[in-house]
Amino acid sequence: MNTVFKISDVAFSYGNGMVLKGINMSVQKGENIAILGPNGSGKTTLLRLLYKSLTPSKGTIKLFGKDKMSRKEISKKIAVVSKAENTSISFTVFEMIMMGRYLKSKGIWFENKEDKERARDIMKRLDIDRYSDKYFNCLSSGEQQRVLIGRALAQGPEVMLLDEPTSHLDLSHQVYCHSLFCKLNESMKITVVMVSHDLNLAAQFCKRIILIKDGSIYADGVPEDVLTEKNIEDVYGVKTIVDYNPSTSKPRITLIP
Repeated sequence: MNTVFKISDVAFSYGNGMVLKGINMSVQKGENIAILGPNGSGKTTLLRLLYKSLTPSKGTIKLFGKDKMSRKEISKKIAVVSKAENTSISFTVFEMIMMGRYLKSKGIWFENKEDKERARDIMKRLDIDRYSDKYFNCLSSGEQQRVLIGRALAQGPEVMLLDEPTSHLDLSHQVYCHSLFCKLNESMKITVVMVSHDLNLAAQFCKRIILIKDGSIYADGVPEDVLTEKNIEDVYGVKTIVDYNPSTSKPRITLIP
């Protein structure tokens, strides 16, 4: 497999506060990874370092084997989906999805028939085609989140970096979107790295789990090895029962009140 990200002895601080320290990891092409950990553990910071939104205070990060890549090069290969915020963006859903085609086309508002067909197909797959002419800022947070996912898919990326991509979605759309990410990962070999708070969804849909505690990698491996009762108590400070989902044989986590 080809290495997409290579992180060597990386640390990062906001001012005097150290957020990440001693991070060593690599991501191979075609992996499907969830980054888990408590609030403030450094998950989102790590994700932002991956796509060069932040610069490490120490250490190196290579993208596709390169020390440096232009913003345009990164955008052609990596799509980023952050948590939806109800902003005053005054574009329609169709226009938002079409923005994802910008780097593939001659320029914005000059998209071809193929671009428009791809946008419509994505909207249909994400169940947002009925909102095509609706303005983004008029949608619910869950609907906005699906639009942002759609815009990322429209880029045709090699890598998708997702920051809590299903946090605003209802249960059916959470499952659907995770299933979609798996399908993209398996059929199109898109590398998926997501930050999540949902241990059960991560266990069911992701093949590798990176568990972060206090800015360091506490555990890294397959869900069965990482999501143990001991690890969860050490990282989150709560007791759980970990058994196996009878329909998938994946770890199932139950909180002990």
